[in-house]
This record gives sequence, structure tokens and C-alpha cells, in this order.
Amino acid sequence: MGERLDEDRSQHLDGQLPDEIGDHLVEGSAERRFDYDEFLERIEEQTDRAAVGDPERLVEGVIGTLLEHVDDENGERLRERLAELDFEEAIPESGPGARS
Repeated sequence: MGERLDEDRSQHLDGQLPDEIGDHLVEGSAERRFDYDEFLERIEEQTDRAAVGDPERLVEGVIGTLLEHVDDENGERLRERLAELDFEEAIPESGPGARS
């Protein structure tokens, strides 16, 4: 996900997240553009040795964790940005980070 966020947004989110998550977000910052399907393919390629299973479930878990750890204002901004990028599918429908 860090590859899709600009550096300012990555660093802002990094300050609100546990180090184990935030560090990866900032390290990947490159403002790279690709659609949701390519994003899932990249996840699958990068995690093929970790046997994560369904990359879409993994993405939902990560987005849910992010949304659970940031304040409401930043959570709404993240949801809006995901919608702008046509990544609405990444927002979990239930569980952590789901819209209530």
C-alpha cells in the first residue's frame, strides 16, 4: 500500500500506527499507479513464499488494521482516498476497520 500513497500521507499514517506496520508503509512509498487487480497480483507475487492464501482477504485485513489504529478523521480520509483510487473493495465489510 505504501507504493500507492504519497510520502506525506505515508509518514502521517506511520505516526499513528505500531512501528511494525508503519515502517513498512513508509519504506514502500513511491506513489506508483496501478489498479486494484494489479495491486492484488503484486501482493500475491510478493507473498508467494509466505502462503498467505487469498490476497484480497490479506488486503482487507491490513486495511482493517490501519483503520482500527488511526483516528476517525484519518480513517475517513483513508476511506475517501481508497475510493478515489477505485480500491473500495479493500475496505472490510465486517470486523476491524469496517464502517459502522
